[in-house]
Parts: sequence; C-alpha cells; structure tokens
Amino acid sequence: MRLLVTISCILAAISVASFVYWAKGPVRAESVAAPVRRGVHFLEPDKQLGAVRLNETIHDSFTLVNDTDRTIMIGEPMKSCSCTTAELDRRELAPGERCSLKFAINAGGNRVPRRETIALVCTSAGSDAVQVFGRVYFAPKGVFEIDPTEVILTRAKPKATFVVSTASTAEQNKVIDVRSNHQCVHVDAGALPIVTLELDLNTRDEAVLEAECIITTNNPSEETIRVPVRVRK
Repeated sequence: MRLLVTISCILAAISVASFVYWAKGPVRAESVAAPVRRGVHFLEPDKQLGAVRLNETIHDSFTLVNDTDRTIMIGEPMKSCSCTTAELDRRELAPGERCSLKFAINAGGNRVPRRETIALVCTSAGSDAVQVFGRVYFAPKGVFEIDPTEVILTRAKPKATFVVSTASTAEQNKVIDVRSNHQCVHVDAGALPIVTLELDLNTRDEAVLEAECIITTNNPSEETIRVPVRVRK
C-alpha cells in the first residue's frame, strides 16, 4: 500500500512540473554581458575598413586606454609594413586616461585582401611590459578586377584561366596587351575578358619559380596590372 502511495505522489509531482513547464515555457539562461576589458588595451583592436582604392592612403586611429592603477609609458609604435605610419598624441597615461594612435596606410597596387598590424609596448614601474596590438583589415580594389588574383600552374594542371574585367564602359578603361614575363608561361588573350595561361613543360627552367602575367591598359591610374603566376613543375 505504501508503495502505491509513493508512486502516486511521484506521478503527481511530475504532472505539476510538466504543467509549470508548458505554462511558462522552458527556463532560459539569462544573457551574460561580455566581460569588461581590463588593463592596457585598444577600445577597438580590429579595424575592418572594407574595400579601398588602389594606392589610396587610408587614415584612421586607435584609442588606447590605461585601465590599471599605474601610470604607463608608451613606446614607439611598431608597424608590420613600411607602408604604414603611426603617431601617438601622448607617451604617458595615468590610470583611467586614454590617448589616440593615428595611423596612415598606403593600400598599394596589389588586389589582395590585406591585414596590417601596429603594436605598442607599454611599461610601468614594478610591472611587466605589456604589448598591445591593433589590426587593420582592407581590400584594395581598382577599376579592373582580376579573378582569381593569382594563378598556379603545375605539371598535373599546366593550363589555367583568369578573368580581367571592369564595370566601366569608358574608352580609357580598355586592356591593350597581356603578356608573360617568363618564357615557360604562354599567354592567350584572344578571348578577353578571359585570359588563358599554359605552362610549357619542355623549357629548361627551375622546378619552382614565381612568374607574372603583365596586363597593360590605357587607364593612366592602372596602366600596368601584375598577376602572380606560381609555377610548380
């Protein structure tokens, strides 16, 4: 008899719990706020600048924050590329203070996504040095688009194509010539905008070499376009 009473109590409890669940819905975990960043840091360490013009000089800035209880000294900015300049408006920050790190980057003439890094070394009395990194992401774009942006030719796959195109119909945006800078890579541009490259396996060249397909246009700002061609015989 006691066993029957016990089972009845358990079933009743399950029924009540099921009713509460379906009446209120499942219990959801409360959203957890992102942890507050402490120490010495950039407010926005990653800059996503998207598409930029070829050879454009990009200007932007990072904000450095000293969220410690010590005064910090900031070293000279270190850059991942000579195409970048960076300048701090202050070299010393008391606790709670912040400063600006202004930078300029030349996008260059290569049509490939890029990431440039700027680093700071911050020191304070009685504490280890801290490195802070800011990263800038961007993709140089021109009047002409190259797809893919580089070509690989191998003994197994000696032929490949790429497309050189433009959305402009202006007369000053025309391809005049397409050629290779190496004898082992033959170019066929008779079906523009498609360019066909073929590896000549009979030439006596290095097994691995870096060649280029050189495109000449009548656009003064993009007179020469270089497409990397990686040869692996």
